[in-house]
Amino acid sequence: MAVDSRLQERICAQLRLAQLARSLSPNAAVPYFAHMRLRTDERVRDVLLGPETRTGGGVAIIDWRSAPLAEVFFFPAPRATTMRSTLTSAP
Repeated sequence: MAVDSRLQERICAQLRLAQLARSLSPNAAVPYFAHMRLRTDERVRDVLLGPETRTGGGVAIIDWRSAPLAEVFFFPAPRATTMRSTLTSAP
C-alpha cells in the first residue's frame, strides 16, 4: 500500500513536532497529547496541548488547563460556532 505524498509530508511534520516537544520536556512521559493548527489571515501556527507550558525551538506546548486558550475547553460560548476539522481520513 503506497502512502500518498501529502500524507507522508504530514507524518514527517508530526514527527518533527514530536521531536521538538521531546527536546523541551525530555523527562516527561508524554510531553503533549494534542496538536492544533491555528490559521489566521497572517500566518499558520502549530500549538501543542500538554500538561505544562513550554516554549522554545520553534514550538509551543501550552498547559491545556491554565493557558488562556483553555477557556474554550471549560467555558464555551453559549452559541459556540462549529470548528472545522482539517483532518482527513486515509483512503
